[in-house]
Amino acid sequence: FATPQNRVPQQWEPGKDGVELEVDLLFSMPAEVAVIGLPGSGKSALVRALTRSKTESGEFDFTTRRPRLGAYDEGPAARVRIIDMPALVERSSDGKGIGNRFLVHMLRVKTILFLLNAEKPGGMTLKNQYNILLAELAAFDDSLLEKTRVVVFNKTDLVKSASKRGFADPVVSISATNLSGLDELKGIIANQLGISNS
Repeated sequence: FATPQNRVPQQWEPGKDGVELEVDLLFSMPAEVAVIGLPGSGKSALVRALTRSKTESGEFDFTTRRPRLGAYDEGPAARVRIIDMPALVERSSDGKGIGNRFLVHMLRVKTILFLLNAEKPGGMTLKNQYNILLAELAAFDDSLLEKTRVVVFNKTDLVKSASKRGFADPVVSISATNLSGLDELKGIIANQLGISNS
């Protein structure tokens, strides 16, 4: 009842019983793009090449243990934030590898980069890698499958060729090591996000 004229009001009303509420707060990083892939696909190397961030990478699986955020400028008025996600494996949804709880940070992204290893480790084809990633996203939250996607073949400097047939999503071949294909990838991301360079 306090007003500028009545700074110490004498009126009152009886209070009501309080209410208890249990709330689960879900934190999700704010970003436009997320990079997912199997172990050894080069996710951290790609994010480092795009953003000049200091994301850690190594020659062993699961170097990235938690999501890391980087950003790069796309034109004079747009900034693209990109999340380097820990590696997924087949049955991450069952707790294999380091599990899949970190996928909560993908709920706010608009575009997902599926980073595939063109070297086909263990004989795993590019399509196999892609299908594993799709299945793990669906197992966590099938709404993630509604986001726009870009298929990225990495390490193409180490192979003779990589077929882009059989993918419904845009496909780009890159090398995060020698930085080839990154301009094309940035163009596709800008198009997916509706960013104009004019």
